[in-house]
Amino acid sequence: MTDFSHLLTPPLLPKLQVRKGDPRLLSFLSKRDGGLKEPKAVLVGYPSSRGAEKNGGRAGAELAPTRIRSHLYSLTPDARFFDEHSSLLRGVLDIGDIRVGDSVEENQKILAEVLAPYLRASIPCVVLGGSHDVSYGHFLGYVASEMVISILNFDAHADVREFDENSGGHSGSPFRQALLHPSQLLGSYSVYGLNSWSVARSHLDFLVERNCQFCFSDEMDQAQIDALFHSLSKPTFLSLDIDGLSSAVAPGVSAPNGFGLSPELYYRAALRAGQSRFIQSFDVAEVNPTVDHDGATSRVAALCIWHFLRGMAE
Repeated sequence: MTDFSHLLTPPLLPKLQVRKGDPRLLSFLSKRDGGLKEPKAVLVGYPSSRGAEKNGGRAGAELAPTRIRSHLYSLTPDARFFDEHSSLLRGVLDIGDIRVGDSVEENQKILAEVLAPYLRASIPCVVLGGSHDVSYGHFLGYVASEMVISILNFDAHADVREFDENSGGHSGSPFRQALLHPSQLLGSYSVYGLNSWSVARSHLDFLVERNCQFCFSDEMDQAQIDALFHSLSKPTFLSLDIDGLSSAVAPGVSAPNGFGLSPELYYRAALRAGQSRFIQSFDVAEVNPTVDHDGATSRVAALCIWHFLRGMAE
């Protein structure tokens, strides 16, 4: 695998006192210098809130990868499925965070460059955002790999907002940018969990014109999520925007949601994604620790990743 050490910073890991007989994920996951040559999955952080700030949102998402890791690494493997889960975890490589540049576009380019060789090798990637511009960088990793990919996004917003070609995209535009990309490598775009009061009519019209699937938050339940992942038939990447959840459980986001989905639906989606042979990669976006309460939102994001890795172990 290509050496990207010049594009990455080592992950900042929590200092945990791991007791005998009570191992945590910190005991299993490999770090960048751990010598794991053929990982079963890769973690990489996107520590930037520039896209949210460009979109009129709040700064702070640059802290998310470290905060998410602090909770993720303190979790235990599933005791009911310990051997399989811990075996998978030993094969997960945390390569750290990208070295952020001076612009959203530079950050997306760096992320794409880092992801591309793993995507080409069919190694699942888990990206810790960061504002939702992370997903366009994620998509560009497939462009760099010359791979057709579909996108499944769970989000309160469609994130197909207009953007200025001169000033570039932002956290509200990643999927419009992917849909309009000249490579035409986006197979399809679907968004689930929309709030009817958070989606402009022009954005809904854009989705209809592009034959995109969408579903509103008041129409969703676990059975629908199961059916959705069962219906997948093409390579897909999953994006979970944490602002799709109710602010009662996820207050630490740039755009708090007064009526969002329950975390159980996100955990279900992450688990089904890990179980699916069609999900190639996964990102979480929009966690903002500066406005969080007692780390609640970072914990939810960490549990989404835990469920994805748990699903992969099956």
